[in-house]
Amino acid sequence: MNAEEKYNEILEKFRKQVHEEIDKAMTDIHCDLAPHFEDDRIGNVSTRVQQVVSRMIAGEFKRVDGRTVCVEDSEGISCYIKMTHMQHDKIREALIEAMPTCPKDAKIKMLEDHIEDLLYFSRH
Repeated sequence: MNAEEKYNEILEKFRKQVHEEIDKAMTDIHCDLAPHFEDDRIGNVSTRVQQVVSRMIAGEFKRVDGRTVCVEDSEGISCYIKMTHMQHDKIREALIEAMPTCPKDAKIKMLEDHIEDLLYFSRH
């Protein structure tokens, strides 16, 4: 065996060893890290859902047609949502119910009560 053949034999043996080590390392990485990627994926989905819902509540959506709106997350991924009139009403009612009392609404209620009192006393 001459020097060139010996060199090629050593090089081929080295390539096989490197290839085996790379395969082993990739398997270890996959086995050790894959569960974390799956967990991270759930977190990413949760974050995107939260962004879409928050943007929809904030009115940051585009009306596509009479029943469909398009909401985007921070990555620009679009979510198309079709809603019936009843579903629109339910969302509106739930949001109004969840809102804190607006000072303007409280003042309007106070003025309405005052007008009712004035009308009551003017009749009696």
